[in-house]
Amino acid sequence: WAEEVYGTGLVDEADAMTLHNYNYTSYPEEVAFDRIVRYKDLYYDLYGKYPEIHLTEWGYSAYRGIAQSEYIQGIYDIRQYLYLVGKDVVDTLSYYDFANDGAITTYLEHMHGAVQSQDARVTEYPYAAKESFAGFANMNKLLRNAECVQEISDTEELFAFMYQRDDHENVIAAWTQS
Repeated sequence: WAEEVYGTGLVDEADAMTLHNYNYTSYPEEVAFDRIVRYKDLYYDLYGKYPEIHLTEWGYSAYRGIAQSEYIQGIYDIRQYLYLVGKDVVDTLSYYDFANDGAITTYLEHMHGAVQSQDARVTEYPYAAKESFAGFANMNKLLRNAECVQEISDTEELFAFMYQRDDHENVIAAWTQS
């Protein structure tokens, strides 16, 4: 479908591309990156330049069987953010569905949020922060407008990137899939 869209000529009128990338079946480092690179490379093959990429919906659902828990959801969200920014594959990322939406906790589309649902039928404390919210807050506190300055490692045994913050201090983010 991307080839069809690119071939319409509408691309000549655009300044950027937005993608909604979901990953329900694997670790965050694997699927999202490969999909985005395919879109960028196809665009380059047709137009001789790379587009700006704005990932306008991303994140993991806390629905059971996807992220297993809200804690794991937060870890996966942060890992995917750090990886995509570290690899410089996207220009910006916008979090999908900041609050769990609706009253259906068994529907994966309703369970992306970093805060609880507004619906009192499914939560005692509407809009209360979930564990993923604490993870995002800590990541933002540590990174402070950081840019990735070095990819240190990219293997299943160790993913590591060095970011430089706006105060010129360095932060290294490192994790493994195990």
